[in-house]
Amino acid sequence: MTWTIQKADTIYKELRAVSKEILTKIGCHTEPHAVNGKGKTRTCKFLPHKGQERYRGILYHYTAGVAEIGTMRWGNHPGWGNNVCSWHVTILDRMSDTVVGEIWSKIDNELRLLFPVPTIIMANWKWGTWHGNWTCNTTLGVENRNSGHAYLLKGGKDKLDKDPIVINGRTLEPYTREQMICNVNIGRLANWWIDDQLDPDWVLSHQCVWATKHDTGFAYPIHDVRNAIFIKDPIDEIRWLAAFPMAPDKNIDVDEEFEPLNEFRYEAENKFVKWVKPAPNAKGTAEPAWVAAQLYRIGFNVGPELPNAVDMTKMIRWFQRSTGAYKKKHPEWVLKPDGVAGPKTVMGITRRLKQLKLM
Repeated sequence: MTWTIQKADTIYKELRAVSKEILTKIGCHTEPHAVNGKGKTRTCKFLPHKGQERYRGILYHYTAGVAEIGTMRWGNHPGWGNNVCSWHVTILDRMSDTVVGEIWSKIDNELRLLFPVPTIIMANWKWGTWHGNWTCNTTLGVENRNSGHAYLLKGGKDKLDKDPIVINGRTLEPYTREQMICNVNIGRLANWWIDDQLDPDWVLSHQCVWATKHDTGFAYPIHDVRNAIFIKDPIDEIRWLAAFPMAPDKNIDVDEEFEPLNEFRYEAENKFVKWVKPAPNAKGTAEPAWVAAQLYRIGFNVGPELPNAVDMTKMIRWFQRSTGAYKKKHPEWVLKPDGVAGPKTVMGITRRLKQLKLM
């Protein structure tokens, strides 16, 4: 599926309009800006690219909590004391029984089929937000309402009405099918809004760019989402969506459009590349195939085929830069972003795999 810039801009403006209505209704600003001396402006300029200040990719997140309106108020309500973060889009996992769901149920059918659950624009896409550490000036920030591996702490099935998913020994909250559809379509919209200039390498999960983060976690198929953004297949022909349960809500207005995917079964747990030991004769630098396989498992765009040397160097450098997260507590773990997979970087990759329970 492709859109013209004009079509993408029309959809973007429609999303902005309904988002403004929702944010205003729940008492929020429509941007993460200070207004009349209240709040703090939490935006930044995008880095120039090809003569324009614009985003190059998308960084996907989860909220690590269960709140819907509370999450949006934290983002854009000046009274909640948030001086540290902001993001561009909030995607809910269901049609909530709140004013948010009430307003969303009234949008036109074409927009609802693209975004079957509330997909709220929190900030103008013409500037960056404070969501992704060193990538804030390069990526859009998309927050998914999902508790991640805090699923049990946040109330589990009793609170969320969703059976857990267990991957690599972790009990996780699953994303819903409608939510994943919105994730793909917001990516497609972001791509065509800048005339098909989105860079696949910059479509990442937060866990890739900051080494103490775990979102979006391994219930979220970042490689499938990235691929779906750039292919032309209609959303109802993307078969991996069958891995995700339908949203546990009472609003079934568009369910019949996506339920037929149940006919296909997809095992998300089996999608990860197996760990491969470095070659015994590797001196100073690890075997490229091993490095690529591990970075792919973390979520980087380096597989499943072995990338060229330039792309490998870039992804190694990005991983190394993510270890800046350790500066305060473990400065000895911070790696120099030189793009070389030497012994310290191999140790860093191994440490990260263990943190994420991939080893």
